[in-house]
Amino acid sequence: MKDNASSNIFHVPGLRFYNMTKPRHCYHDAEAAEADDMRAPKR
Repeated sequence: MKDNASSNIFHVPGLRFYNMTKPRHCYHDAEAAEADDMRAPKR
């Protein structure tokens, strides 16, 4: 998973914006991303 620091959204492989995202951090799971104040995309 990659984060988008400007929007505080993390992107999962295979979803729409994953390949376009230039991450500040990468995460192993959603819980780690959420612990870093990131959220899943709404779509």
